[in-house]
Amino acid sequence: MGRIIDLVKAYQQAQDEPQKQRLGLEVAEAVVSHLDLYIRKGQKPDFAGAVMEKTLYQISSHLHLFQIRSDDDRQFLRWCRTIARNEIRQHGRKEGRQRTDAVDPLVLQETVEAPPESMSAGDRVDYEYAISLLRAVKPPCYHYLWFRFAAQMSYAEIAEEFGLPTDNAARKQVERCRKLAESLIRDPPSNV
Repeated sequence: MGRIIDLVKAYQQAQDEPQKQRLGLEVAEAVVSHLDLYIRKGQKPDFAGAVMEKTLYQISSHLHLFQIRSDDDRQFLRWCRTIARNEIRQHGRKEGRQRTDAVDPLVLQETVEAPPESMSAGDRVDYEYAISLLRAVKPPCYHYLWFRFAAQMSYAEIAEEFGLPTDNAARKQVERCRKLAESLIRDPPSNV
């Protein structure tokens, strides 16, 4: 797959409507995997599906307004997440629902790639155990670690997502959460 920003540029330069429609669909298909977990975190599947549909519609119908400032996909993906965040809020207001802190394990299992196949059975059990402990003890840490290591978001993106003042604050939160996860493996709480 090519870079998403190249598809956006081609869309903005396209002259005929069929070509714009085709490129708009390609852009939507390219961002779905990047937005899926972001939208689904803590949401019920029917809620997430409706939000994803509206988000993709908004992205496709506003591609001509996106201002390209760099040749990096991250700028465009941040723009897409902003649209998704607005749709989540709007849908939540309409439906009177609010997001939860924890991610439903079934949604996580469907959305996330499994740990690497090279992981031994024992390591896999430890991995799953650590995640379950982290989710139970401190749900925000689960999200920090998830966005940093699974979704591979930068510290700047994490700071923006969680309303932290600086990239360094995001880095420190991720580091604290990583240490907490390690300590939970060594000495799990008795009430979990």
